[in-house]
Amino acid sequence: IQDNNFKGCSSIHSLQLTKNITTIEKDAFKNCTNLSTVTFAAASCEDLENTIFDNNSIKNITFSENVKHIPSYICNNQPIQSITIPLNVETIGANAFSGCSHISHIYWNAINCSDLDKGDKSIFGPYTDVIFNIKSFEFGDLVQHIPANLCYNMNSLRNIEIPNSVTSIGDYAFWGCAYLTSVVIPDNVVSIGEGAFYSCLAMQSLTIGKSVETIQDMAFYCIDNLSEINCLANIPPSIEENTFDDYSYNAKLYIPKESYKDYFNHPIWSKFNIVVEIEKFELDPC
Repeated sequence: IQDNNFKGCSSIHSLQLTKNITTIEKDAFKNCTNLSTVTFAAASCEDLENTIFDNNSIKNITFSENVKHIPSYICNNQPIQSITIPLNVETIGANAFSGCSHISHIYWNAINCSDLDKGDKSIFGPYTDVIFNIKSFEFGDLVQHIPANLCYNMNSLRNIEIPNSVTSIGDYAFWGCAYLTSVVIPDNVVSIGEGAFYSCLAMQSLTIGKSVETIQDMAFYCIDNLSEINCLANIPPSIEENTFDDYSYNAKLYIPKESYKDYFNHPIWSKFNIVVEIEKFELDPC
């Protein structure tokens, strides 16, 4: 689709971008002022100019299941309220949803999307009013990897349910989600990235699943209100000197009874002041 192909076509109300489209050039749909619904089925369209949908009013955008790449600027500065990221998405371009300050809900179903950039190159761009309005972030039950920076600084989120299918959490995935009060890391998670929950200031309760092997530096740093940690792993997960901060060591650490000696002899886990041995953990499933 070439530059200016449909520029100013105010009679267009809905648009279907079919699976074989690979290129959409500058201003292709600029000033289509009545365009409100877009269905995007292009499997691997190139990244876009930030003007292709300039001066439109897109309220609904649907991505088909065959989409592998969501291009840059696909829906920037549009009044959409919710987004569903489908199963097969592998990459998302910078600023894909920048300036979409009406977004309040995201349903993330991508099984294994690549890690994301943050700041000016994040999928939400440099516009802080976007991430500050996202109150609901829901994961599909097949998601395996939570990409780095996915929910970076989304401080309107009140709760997150990580599905049991997840095996890894990327760096800074929930950095600065200041109103999360409790987090459960499911049993299939093996690794938790650097700064993954850094500065989740309201967090009071943390559960670490039984398969976690590695927790990177600063993953749970700057969480001053943390009062309870349930660590289900029989073998103490590998952690860094600054995985937790000094305030966290005042939280009650609940561990499997048979693993007390391993935690007690660990150079970092042994810093917790109150350790409670549990015969068997009884936790509600996610």
